[in-house]
Amino acid sequence: MKTIIHSALVILISILSLSMTSGGVSGGGGNLISPKKPKVSVKPEAVKKLVFTAHSNLTNYIAEKFIAFKNNQLSAEDQKTFAPVFTANKNIEDVIQNVQIQVLIWESCRDEKNLPVDGSTITSAPNSICISAFNISRKVDMTEISSQATALMLHEYSELVGLSELQAVRLQTAALNDLKKL
Repeated sequence: MKTIIHSALVILISILSLSMTSGGVSGGGGNLISPKKPKVSVKPEAVKKLVFTAHSNLTNYIAEKFIAFKNNQLSAEDQKTFAPVFTANKNIEDVIQNVQIQVLIWESCRDEKNLPVDGSTITSAPNSICISAFNISRKVDMTEISSQATALMLHEYSELVGLSELQAVRLQTAALNDLKKL
């Protein structure tokens, strides 16, 4: 009888673990990088719209970076930063196109420890990432929302193709620096 109960608990815990991480591989969460504080508050609903616009910016950004990577036109530092995402087993462009964005307007995303974060691969929907418009609206000036959201999404998507948290943060930082120049 103890063996049956033990087996049932192991199965239940396994199922719960899978459902908690169904949105991602690493189970980690990401945060914004040195955001400029908002001068004027932005409604989370408006940020949600900007996140979806930032998604198409990300598609264009990563396509341009891949061409530069393939043609050895990146700096040595960028080559090192972007190599893991462009040589991963999963294609980053496919992941960006096929993984949905769950944008939360009244709460934070959660990491594997259930701590509040700005973005995460832990979601309530399978095959998705989480971005918190709520957090972005409180932390980021309107002038930086697009670049911060784009870089944060890249962080989350890169974890789905297998990058470590450290690699994802490096990639996010490089992208943010590039996007702020535009």
